[in-house]
Formats: sequence, C-alpha cells, structure tokens
Amino acid sequence: MWSLKRKLVLALSVLAIIIAASFVVQYLATSGQSAGPSNLSMDETFSSKDFTYGPQAWAPGGQQIQIMPGVTTGSSNTFYIMFVDLNATPDVLNVSNPAVEVNYSFTNLQGTAAFHVYGYSKADGYIGWTNMVEGSGSSGFYVTSSSSSSTSKLQGPSALSGFNDVYVKVANSNGAKFNSFNNNTYYVNFKSPTAGLGAIHITDDPKVPDGQIVYTSNVTGTFYLTNTGNSLKDDFILMVAVNGTLSSNFALNLKSSI
Repeated sequence: MWSLKRKLVLALSVLAIIIAASFVVQYLATSGQSAGPSNLSMDETFSSKDFTYGPQAWAPGGQQIQIMPGVTTGSSNTFYIMFVDLNATPDVLNVSNPAVEVNYSFTNLQGTAAFHVYGYSKADGYIGWTNMVEGSGSSGFYVTSSSSSSTSKLQGPSALSGFNDVYVKVANSNGAKFNSFNNNTYYVNFKSPTAGLGAIHITDDPKVPDGQIVYTSNVTGTFYLTNTGNSLKDDFILMVAVNGTLSSNFALNLKSSI
C-alpha cells in the first residue's frame, strides 16, 4: 500500500505535467506555430495562360491607376494582368477575422509581380474599391526575381477596353463567386476618379491594417488584405500584374483564407 508521501509526490507530478502541457499549448497558439488558417477559401495554381489582359501599364479604377509606384500609366514598362476571385473577405464587425490571408508561391518568376486588391459589394453589384498605390495611405506588395530585360509577348491577351465601367474576367477554374452576369466577370464601377481609394489595403502584418508598401525578392510568402472602411465588402478580388518573361513553365499558386 502506497504511503501518503508517495501519493502526494505522484499527485504533484501529474499536476506539473498538466501545467507544462498547458504552457506548450499557449506558446504554440501565440507564436504562430498552430495548424494554420482555420478557413481555406481558395487554393489554385495559375499559369501564363491565365493572364487575360495586357500588355498595359495601368490598373482599373476611377481613373487609370499605376500598377507600381514610380511607373506611370503611360509607361512602356508594361504588365500582363489576371484577376483572381479570392472567395473571401475580412469581417470588419468581427475582430477574430480582421484580414484575408494570402499565401503565394511563384515558379520561374522572371521580372516583377504586383498585387492589387479590389472589393466587391453584392448589394451594389460592382467593384468600387481598391488600394492606393502612391501617396498617403498607399499600400502594395511587389515581388521581383530573376529580372528580365524585356517583356514577353503573349498570344491571346489584350489590354482592358477601359479603366472604368468595364467587366473584368476572373481566372479561377470555378469562375466568379458572385457570377451575376453568367460570364465569370465582375463589373468595375468607381463613382469618381478618387472614389473607393484608401478603404482596403495590402499589408505584410495584420497588426498594421492600414497597410504599407512592401518590396521583396521572396518568391514564396504571405500577405494580408484588410478593410478599414465603414462598408462591408462581400468579396475580395486580387489583381496580379507581371512584367518580364512569362514562360510556359511559369506558375503561381495562391491560397486565401480567413
């Protein structure tokens, strides 16, 4: 029969194990080593064939928007463009889902890839919000690798017909989440040249929801999309613009989650 002293030692040992286990769980939860995003919204790999638009040096909006800081809309530094439905949006009323997380991984990126985010409102029926590229409140995410001296000439893409009051097609194999026009497009309808700017952002840190300009050579990484405006957006659409050489073995895997 065990003595009272041995029983007390055993009880204290079990308690110590329980406390140690709880500290391990808490550490993993706060150090970013947990299992990862709880809600994967989209996971798809895109090729050079998915770039629908270009070559051009501007993005759609209330006016022609620069694709990168310092690259004017009339520049000869041209890009090919695709739009990707992320099937996700941050809930501005729920602090537990403050941002859309986007994980990217390039294969054979030769040049620079620029990311822009667009917001869609189901109630309004259009895209009318995007991140600012230059000036106060600007944000953007730019990846450069294996710089190319020239832009490839892809067969098939053509420049957008206009910067506003246009329909943009998404490259997703499942099409648009809100396929209102039955052709996998979203309607771009900015109400003025400066309308819809500064409410949504790109950031490399969800604790900095107003975003920032990020330049990186990491062809695999993570960024976040936030909404600091007063109105809800029902979906985020990511614009990917690439200059340089888009070869047959170019690939971009994108995962979105909240």
